Amino acid sequence: MALLVATMAAAASSAWAGPGYGLESGKSSINLAGEVPHGIAIDQVSQDLYVTVVSEELAARKPGYVAQFDASGEPTEDSPFRTGGEDLFAGVAVNPVTEDIYAYQTVVVTEFGSGGTSKITSISPSGVAGASFTPSRSRAPQLAADASGRVYFPNDIAGSVQVFTSSGELKETILCTGCPGGAFVEPNSAAIDSTGNLYVTDLSGGGRAIKFKRSGGAYVYDSVLQSGEGAAAVGVDPSNDGLFVGDLGGGNYHIAAYDSSGVQFDDFGAGIVGTPTLGSFTAGQLAVNATTHKLYVTDPNARKVWIFKPIASVPPPTATTSSISPSSQVETTLKATVNPLGHGITDCHFQYTDAADFGANGFANATSLGCTSTPNGSTPVQASRLLTGLSPGATYDYRIVVAGYGGTAEGSAQAFTMLPPLAPDATTGSATEITKSAATLRGTVNARGGPISNCHFEYTTSADFEASGFTKATSIDCLPKPNGTSDISVSAKVASLTAGTSYRFRVLATNNSGPTQGLDQPFATPAETCENTPALCPPPVVPPTLTPTSTPTAPASPPPAAHKPLKCHKGFKKKTVHGKPKCVKLKKHPKRRGH
Repeated sequence: MALLVATMAAAASSAWAGPGYGLESGKSSINLAGEVPHGIAIDQVSQDLYVTVVSEELAARKPGYVAQFDASGEPTEDSPFRTGGEDLFAGVAVNPVTEDIYAYQTVVVTEFGSGGTSKITSISPSGVAGASFTPSRSRAPQLAADASGRVYFPNDIAGSVQVFTSSGELKETILCTGCPGGAFVEPNSAAIDSTGNLYVTDLSGGGRAIKFKRSGGAYVYDSVLQSGEGAAAVGVDPSNDGLFVGDLGGGNYHIAAYDSSGVQFDDFGAGIVGTPTLGSFTAGQLAVNATTHKLYVTDPNARKVWIFKPIASVPPPTATTSSISPSSQVETTLKATVNPLGHGITDCHFQYTDAADFGANGFANATSLGCTSTPNGSTPVQASRLLTGLSPGATYDYRIVVAGYGGTAEGSAQAFTMLPPLAPDATTGSATEITKSAATLRGTVNARGGPISNCHFEYTTSADFEASGFTKATSIDCLPKPNGTSDISVSAKVASLTAGTSYRFRVLATNNSGPTQGLDQPFATPAETCENTPALCPPPVVPPTLTPTSTPTAPASPPPAAHKPLKCHKGFKKKTVHGKPKCVKLKKHPKRRGH
């Protein structure tokens, strides 16, 4: 404990060169040779830095390691540290008295299979693995350790922070009972300040950073440092109890810096530290050197550790008001370019006023409207805001105003003039896709930069049109709704028309400057005929149905007639002549006379 007190005193005596943070001007990062870092811790006595690498090659299931770097960021002779098993290291902490390293080995489940063991191993500063114990499984926690040798283990699966002795005895379970927003759901990072206060980030509910203090021998809820800003990592400078929270809000990973009383004094790193692609639980973790006050941030995306140092002054953002040419009579989008220079923007708004007031009072009476979104990052980005309710033909002046932790920047004034008050153009087109009961009406509308409040077609029969114009017309809205300053083709489908009827139609449009009616145009539906109305067609002639019959069979040839017996008539007798029977006439004999 005496060694710890002497170390803290020496760290506190070192010059604090705040009030903000910026990238180290010399060596701004430590490269991890393509490996993915996560957990990080500093031995405040030796100033050695420890970084965990889950796996050298996850697809090949090669074990990870704990890298050791000296105060200059160079790997030590003993680095890296391994245990010889399935070393999938995620979180790390250093005992501030014994300088022992506590490294957590997680279980990783991938498409290639699962591996690793939920285990906390003690490793000496020379890299010799010692005792280990097995807590319940967690994904990728950032550990903390205090002067009594207790290890603080955020368990996102159990929804608690478990406090173990160095031998693995569970001494306390912190559930965040009574915390605003409810108990812990996904605690993932922990840090201890010089007075023993505990800070924990919880990924749930948009991310929150919560402070706990000792009371009655246990940790109890004290306050919420931030909520809803994507808190995913926490680190403490033990020399002055400055607190750093890694946030994922605003689309970029950035670090919010607070003093020991919880007052924020900087926001930095946006656009530099990579935003995790595998979920907030893999976000880069933080560690602060109590002697140099340098902040180290792991970046899994860039495969490196970023180094930020205290800077004498935070640079103010830059802001440039853009020149705009409104394409509307009553609304326009104000635009500007802002460069936060890697530090958080605390305010972004536009000021505008009419030209006469600007000429007399500048922006003293101007109306202020916040930017649609807060710019962030370290490169120029566009800020904008839609402005409505303006007067047609009027001229206005506007500018951008942004503020950050380094000061305020105001863009120069830019003037713009709204389009003059003009009613829309409306041109009736032709009807198409005409059937005996439907048609598509077409036209063209130019809104002339005024918001269209009404656009529709009117149609009526030619007979009604000749008698009373469009007073009996039917209306139907046109699509799409026109806008801007260009001709827009509009149309509407009408149904329930009468066959064989002539119609007249027109398109009408109204904007803030008045209505416009297109000229009427004719169209006619075809009369009902046999071709388009089947009911009018005569019934079809149905040919008689023929009953199929079999093909007649030709009669067989009669057998040769048999020779009939020859019969001879009276007065003839049968006689064979030349071999054939014939009938020959009998000869008459003279009658004999009596004797």
